[in-house]
This record gives sequence, structure tokens and C-alpha cells, in this order.
Amino acid sequence: MNKPSVTLIGGVVAERVDYSLESFLLDFPAGVYTVCRTVQRNKIFDYVDHLNRLVDSIGIKLGVRVPDAESIISRGLRTVVPRALSAAESSFGSKCSEFRMTLLVIDATTIANPTAPNVDFAVHVEALPDLAKPPVAVEIWDSPGRQSPNVKDSAWIRQRKVLKPRITGRVNEVVLNANGDVLEGLSSNFYAVRGGQVYTAPDDVILKGTVRTMIVQLCRKNGIPVVMECPKEAEASTWEAAFITSTSRLVLDLDQIEFFTASGTSKQVVHPQVNHPLVMRISELVRNAVDEVSVNVC
Repeated sequence: MNKPSVTLIGGVVAERVDYSLESFLLDFPAGVYTVCRTVQRNKIFDYVDHLNRLVDSIGIKLGVRVPDAESIISRGLRTVVPRALSAAESSFGSKCSEFRMTLLVIDATTIANPTAPNVDFAVHVEALPDLAKPPVAVEIWDSPGRQSPNVKDSAWIRQRKVLKPRITGRVNEVVLNANGDVLEGLSSNFYAVRGGQVYTAPDDVILKGTVRTMIVQLCRKNGIPVVMECPKEAEASTWEAAFITSTSRLVLDLDQIEFFTASGTSKQVVHPQVNHPLVMRISELVRNAVDEVSVNVC
């Protein structure tokens, strides 16, 4: 494979080969993290939402809202992100167009230190994966959702390991289905279009991805009806379209969805419409907003 990456841990930069995002996260105790992408190699896409996610996740993890948490975390990010991106620039050169950066909080308790509050990050940078050519297929498996859906915790990496090998070939993602309620993907959010409305799981049962937050805002601003309810497995045959979103994918159209039991028995296959006008409109809105919400932190 020989896929290069760069890490910044304890102030030390290292170049690594075949050291994946998952391997990086599994090498540390479970902790709060976020995964972001660059725009023009020096801006962080939706930086403010990533910052807010870290603030909220650390607060939930500690069970207390830390005063000045946003400024403490922002100061930490503005220390490590420029160093990590500079190291990636030197290592990758022109071998990739954009980077994917993972920022893991090593010890969330340090932010509550009464004398010297701070946040230490371990950072992993790799080439942003090439976007799969849409449309793609997904599998939806009977499975409970996240134990703590409001916290982006690397414990999730361990929980999802059993399903990760299903992502191969045209299958771009595995989505979780809890008792007929379609929740989210292993690394994405899921949407179904039905009756001219966009359905996506409510905030309290999934992790609100940064792109999902943007999509909900853009839809409401542009008069596209969004229903914050889980798409129903029982209604899958009536879905007019479906798509997934994430930082690296943005909006990815689906043309095949196969449902499985927890034991791996196929239950049904549906084929949503490709290039549905509503999905194409949402995709256009997101692409146009990318630069607007990207922040130069170098």
C-alpha cells in the first residue's frame, strides 16, 4: 500500500507509512476527537463547527461545562494545526490536492486544571481520500447505534470494527438500523428523500456530522423541507432518493441499498433514483458553501 501520513504527538513530528486513521486512534485510550479536511491545503473546512464539537464533546465527557473551554481549545488548535499542516506540506509535496486531519484530545481532564488549563492534541494527517464516483451502494445492518451519540469518542472506532470490512468495492458505507429506524453510517450521516422531503435521524440519536449540520441549515434557508426523523426501513421501497454525507464525501448519491439482519442475512434491496433534483440541489448548495465556512488557522 505504502500510504504516507504525518503525525504530531507530544510536539514531535513523524512521517509514517501505512499508518491509517483507525490505527492512530486505536493506539491511544478512547478519547474525544474530530476529523476535518483542508480547503486549498491551508484552510480547515467548517472549522467553527469542529471547534464547537470538541467543546461540547469534552463537556459531556467530563460531565461539566468548563469555563473558557472554547478559547482554551481554540488556542490548542492554533498551535498544533499549523505545525501539522506544515509537516504534511513538506512530506507530501504535490502528491495530493488536500489533506484529511484527525485531532485527538489526549487527556480531556487537563482543560479543567484550575491553575493551567490546556488541551493536548495528537494529530494525524493523510491525503484526503479520492471521492468515490457517484452513485455508490451502501449496506444497512441491524445494529444498535452509538452508546454516546452526542460525543465524538474514539471508542466508536472499536465498536464499529466488526462492520468495517463490509466497505469494499461499490459498497461505500455501512449504515446502522436500530429496530427499523435508519440511524447513521460508520463515518457518515444518512438521508432519504420521501414525498419531496428530506428525512434524517434526529440529533439525539446520532452524531451530528459537520456537513449534516450545514445541510440542515442550508435546506431550511433555501426552503427545502427537512424532517428530523429516522428514515424507516419499512418505507424504503418508497424512498425517491437517498444519499450520505461526511467531511471527505460531502454529498454522495446512492443507487443501491441492501438491508441485512445482524447475522448477515439479506432482507431487501432497493434502488433509489439517481440524480434526483432535490439531492442535486443540496449537493450544489454544499459545494458553493465550502469556501465560505473554511477558516485559515495557519
